[in-house]
Amino acid sequence: MISLNQTAILIFSRYAYEEANEKKYNKHVGKKQGVEIAGQLIDHTITQAQNSGLPVYTCFSDKQIGSTFGERLANCIEVVFAHNHSNIIITGSDSPTITTNIINRTAATLNQQKAVLAPSKDGGVYLIGLTKQAYQRNSLLTFPG
Repeated sequence: MISLNQTAILIFSRYAYEEANEKKYNKHVGKKQGVEIAGQLIDHTITQAQNSGLPVYTCFSDKQIGSTFGERLANCIEVVFAHNHSNIIITGSDSPTITTNIINRTAATLNQQKAVLAPSKDGGVYLIGLTKQAYQRNSLLTFPG
């Protein structure tokens, strides 16, 4: 059985000003407030992750290497796994409903199964949990972007 301390969290995100532009917050609230909203979401995600007691890694846009979303994500995941973690929980910064409880339940579930997906209302996912054994770089490289 893998202990919870073998699980790390990866927050994969753009910076607040980039996130605000990409998410088009500015169209509805103005540029300054859009950046503030994005910053609050990033801060919320980091706080919830830190409160879990698990190691937290951030991979903001300036540390993301690759020409596609999949390449950038795969490279960041591999940095975390290189620190001898057996499991990883990946989330972005635009999920206001993420909680420490969700993160800790995901970590516990990774002791029993190889993958966890938390669906979002827009049809995507806001959290992915993977064991190192389940991780497959090539499956991520098919993501465009």
